[in-house]
Amino acid sequence: MLNANRGYVYSLLISHKELKGKEENMNHFNSSAGKVHWILVLAILLIWVGGFVAYRVQTGGGKIAIRDVRFMGSNNIMMSGLLYIPKGVDAKHKAPGILAIHGYINSRETQDGFAIEFARRGYVVLALDQTGHGYSDPPAFANGFGGIDGLKYLRSLDMVDVDNIGMEGHSMGGWAIGIAASIMKDAYKSCVFAGDSNRSCKIYS
Repeated sequence: MLNANRGYVYSLLISHKELKGKEENMNHFNSSAGKVHWILVLAILLIWVGGFVAYRVQTGGGKIAIRDVRFMGSNNIMMSGLLYIPKGVDAKHKAPGILAIHGYINSRETQDGFAIEFARRGYVVLALDQTGHGYSDPPAFANGFGGIDGLKYLRSLDMVDVDNIGMEGHSMGGWAIGIAASIMKDAYKSCVFAGDSNRSCKIYS
């Protein structure tokens, strides 16, 4: 009888230890789950804040509208660009325009720095994907890198003052605007070359 009681007590002790161990594991799990929950909340918050800040910067504090545009270029090559439009600009309130073209193995987004700053100062900006780059159809380098078609498209917009158009090209984008300038000599006022040796534009109006 004594041995039986000892066995019963021993079983109770073991059961108590197992229960306590399970409770500790559950508490540890709940603690870990709580940490993961707050880390997830913080990550989502950072993504949201980062996206909001990026939007405010890209749109100049909401003063610039950005359109993703497509238009047909020479030889049936579909061209792509981002159009930056300052607030208040339309067909009745025209603004000067700027064609901004990126360099080799890049895309229209790399012109954000130039485009945003130009648009903040009241210019309508077309940041163009060169032929065979970004969302513009191949082949690369075709149709004068796409600069001629980009300039024609910019001039076709009713919100743009066609008597006040400039061009900016970075690296190989300088060749694109240089070719456009040589073909359409009276279609622009001035050019800016960034990191390019080409000088076939009128630098000053």
